[in-house]
Amino acid sequence: MGNMKVLCYHGSPGTCEDFVELGKECTEASFVPVARKGYPPPSNVVHKEGEKLALTEPTVVLGYSWGCVAALRDVAQSSENVKALVLVAPFLGAEPVGAFKRFLLTNSFIGSFVIGMAANGVVSKLFEKSCRPKEAPPAYLALREKLARFDVLSRAGLEKTDVGMDPKEACDKVKAAAIPILLVWGKQDANDNSQVYAETVQNWLEPSTVVPIEDGGHALLWTHTKELAKHIKELIGQVSG
Repeated sequence: MGNMKVLCYHGSPGTCEDFVELGKECTEASFVPVARKGYPPPSNVVHKEGEKLALTEPTVVLGYSWGCVAALRDVAQSSENVKALVLVAPFLGAEPVGAFKRFLLTNSFIGSFVIGMAANGVVSKLFEKSCRPKEAPPAYLALREKLARFDVLSRAGLEKTDVGMDPKEACDKVKAAAIPILLVWGKQDANDNSQVYAETVQNWLEPSTVVPIEDGGHALLWTHTKELAKHIKELIGQVSG
C-alpha cells in the first residue's frame, strides 16, 4: 500500500498533535500537520494554511472540524497531486463575535488575564461536549495545557468569522476536481448545527464515501480512532498505485 502522506488540518481550537493517535492506528500513512493560521506551528512546516498547495508527491488531505473549511479552501485553490480528501466532523461557521468578547480575544494583556482565569473551564467543557456520548480519552486530556493557551483560544474564537472563500464556493471547486472524498461524522455530535453541517457538506460535495457513526460525537479523532483509521486505510488502498 505504501506510505501515503496525509496533510492534516486541525480543528478550532486544536494543536499539531491532534493526529498523533490516528497515525499510530494507520501506519500505512505519514500524518503531517499543516501550520494553521494563528496557531503554534509544527516543528517542521510543510505547508501553511492559505498558501497554494505545492505537493510534489501523491497526498491525501484531511480536515477535522473547522479544519475542514481550511482544507477545502486550500484544495479549491490547487488540487494537483491531491489523491483524496477526508473530512471528519465538518464545522462550517459560528455566530458573530460580540464587541466585548472580541476586545478580550484581541487584547493580549487584559484578555490573557481574563481568559486565562477561565481557560481550564473552557477546555474541560470542550472535552466533555466534543466527546459526548463517550468519555474524553487520556490522549485528548493530555492536550489540556496546549489547548488552554490564550493564543490558541483567541484564534479559535475569532477565526470562524474570518473573511475567506465561501465554503459553498470551495466545495463547488473541490467537487469539480473529481477527487475521491471520504466524509465521516458522528450522529450524536452535540455541537450546534453539526448534523446540518455534515448533511450540507454531503449535498454540496456528493462524496464517494459517507460514514455516519451511530455512537459518535464530534471528537472522532480520539473517541473512534480505530474506526476512523480503518476507513482512511481503505481510502488509501483505493487511491494508491
